[in-house]
Amino acid sequence: MLVFIFATEVEHQNPSSMLFQNALIKTVWSSIVTLTDVNAMMWKEAKAMALRHESVRVCAETRIAAFVRKEIQESKSKEMKSAALIIQKQMRQVFARRFVASLLKKMKEDEMFQLRIKCATSLQTSWRRFFWRNRFLNHKKRKIECERQNNTKKREHLRQKRRLSLASLLYRDVIRIDTTIATVSIHLYEDVQTTMLLKVYVPSTRETFSFRLNENEVRECLERALCSEGRLSWDEMLKRDALNEL
Repeated sequence: MLVFIFATEVEHQNPSSMLFQNALIKTVWSSIVTLTDVNAMMWKEAKAMALRHESVRVCAETRIAAFVRKEIQESKSKEMKSAALIIQKQMRQVFARRFVASLLKKMKEDEMFQLRIKCATSLQTSWRRFFWRNRFLNHKKRKIECERQNNTKKREHLRQKRRLSLASLLYRDVIRIDTTIATVSIHLYEDVQTTMLLKVYVPSTRETFSFRLNENEVRECLERALCSEGRLSWDEMLKRDALNEL
């Protein structure tokens, strides 16, 4: 009955050109909406739909904003990470350069230290060589000077001895004894006791015979050889004839 009433109302309000179903929906909608309970329910449903639509829109905006912020933060994070990597790379390069420079400096200092040691060793060697050579030359010079002085003293002593020997030489002669030729020399020594030294050199045998006579023996021999009646003086004993007899 209710469907027949709605169908009649549809045919009366709508022309025949509209489809029956559409017309029915339009009629039912316009009739039902006027009801108070239906209108409140529809507004309530509309509000819920609007709220759902608005919440979906807000959620979509929030998600979009979050995604955009995520993309922005990711891009910033990537930039910061790349910047941090570049900074780390640069700092590692700086530290590596400093480390290599310190190693090179240490190697250079070590080479300089070794070079200083070599130079000091060379200088010490040269100085020791110079010092000991100079000391050796001075010692050699002093030794030569000492030898020269000693030789000078020896020559002076021999010269003095020869002068004394020549000064004390009283008689020298070459005599023949049988078949032997000999050289006779008489020396006078006036030390603590006056003595005469007779030296006889035999060339054939290359031998030298020495006879030392004191004053009394010389006087006794000469007085006996000269047949003197009294005591002979030194002037008389030192005459060539007396020495020849001696």
